[in-house]
Amino acid sequence: MARRVVVLVDMDCFYVQVEKKLDPTLNGHPCAVVQYKKWKGGSIIAVDYEARKYGVSRGNNGDEARKLCPHIKLPRIPEKRGKADLTNYRAASAEVIKVLSRFSSCIERASIDEAYIDITDAVSERIRLLDTTKVLPSMLPATHVAGGSLEGLEGNMEADAMMPLGNYLVSKVLDQSNSEEDNSLLFMETNTTTATTKSWSGDFDDELQDLDTEDTISDHGSATREELVSAWLDREGCTAELLLSVGAMVANEIRSAVLSETGFTCSAGIAHNKVLAKLAAGMNKPNQQTILSTSLVPAVFDKTPFRKVRHLGGKLGEQVQQLLNICNVGQLRGFSMEALQKQFGEKTGSWLYLICRGVDNEPIRSRLLSQSIGCGKNFNGPEKLCSVQQVLYWLEQLMEEIFERLKVDQDENGRLAELLTVHFRPEESASALSRSFPLQPHSSPASVARSLWTAIMRGHSGPTSVDPAGRTPLTWSVHLCASCSVSSASIILFL
Repeated sequence: MARRVVVLVDMDCFYVQVEKKLDPTLNGHPCAVVQYKKWKGGSIIAVDYEARKYGVSRGNNGDEARKLCPHIKLPRIPEKRGKADLTNYRAASAEVIKVLSRFSSCIERASIDEAYIDITDAVSERIRLLDTTKVLPSMLPATHVAGGSLEGLEGNMEADAMMPLGNYLVSKVLDQSNSEEDNSLLFMETNTTTATTKSWSGDFDDELQDLDTEDTISDHGSATREELVSAWLDREGCTAELLLSVGAMVANEIRSAVLSETGFTCSAGIAHNKVLAKLAAGMNKPNQQTILSTSLVPAVFDKTPFRKVRHLGGKLGEQVQQLLNICNVGQLRGFSMEALQKQFGEKTGSWLYLICRGVDNEPIRSRLLSQSIGCGKNFNGPEKLCSVQQVLYWLEQLMEEIFERLKVDQDENGRLAELLTVHFRPEESASALSRSFPLQPHSSPASVARSLWTAIMRGHSGPTSVDPAGRTPLTWSVHLCASCSVSSASIILFL
């Protein structure tokens, strides 16, 4: 398998940047974006780097942020229909994607503020046009080398020796699976149940879940960035390293184009696969980029906790740590493939064996448009919905938003939603139920809301039963998600 060059573009404090672009008076001040609810100043969903210097984090509310940083600015997410309105942020994300599209035809939008780009073709063409295969340090401004030390960079380059084995193993694993399965998402085979709903923590949809996570910082030791980059570029005789070096040149051009055309800064990770690119992108922020070579994976993973690695930040990572009594990804290299397969199943064990060595062949799936159109609102404590009338009201409000956004999507992208699926989970239940029915072309939000309620009542009795006064004992949390394709879509409701 030919080596890929993968870039993850990660927008810096994206919601804050959007707010500052909308309101230039915010520039030059510490800033954090808060939810539209005003209780305790609103919960913080994004914090810029200036505010972080004062200790402000997403765990704070607005009042706490003001105590830590009295001069902080707290723009509030707009409200529409009693919930967060993310229209401005989606529009800004579309601007960025438009710029990225000029550099590659293979782009996967990972979230509202992240996108994977396969720039292998652009890199190959750039190498062909270069008068020399030597990349100079001056060509890589704001570029870092992950896991680099002057001693390590002068040592053996093991990537090329490692990858053929890795490719063989990956091919073997994929050949044993159904070709239509997503082989990159290898969940624990020992799990008896898999959650079909996401964990929701606020009145906003899944586009907010990945924002501004705490960034890791590369350990450069006593060496400067310039010294590490120069040492990296002095490594000769390795095609893989040249690909990443030229990839960093292209990534820098991408970031410059995003800044000049949208006004937004972004960081980037450059690697041979998605897992490493994702990890690298968060190592040096803001407005920086980081190369993570497969040859330097051992040095990096020996210091990397499971929560930092793609697909290992949730239950799988927790189970691996508990069952193997380890705390960082590099320690997985101490286990044979057979031992990992015995403990976690053939697919997951094989994937763990490969990923701790930096091997990941998950493809970038060309997806400029989000595959889901969703909205949601939680009702907690005194806000819980206690009657059928209240539930129907909020179902209709959410359906109005879905209808608006589906109409825009249809006009812009020619996609039509045809299938409506309702997923609901009773308060006392650990698993979700679902029912599906066609979404008629001329349906109204009110009629669809009534159909949703009918489907819920048909799909589950007992806890969802109502008394003569029309009350229901459930504490309701409502989420709708429309997954669009060229000709069909599904709308998912979580209760």
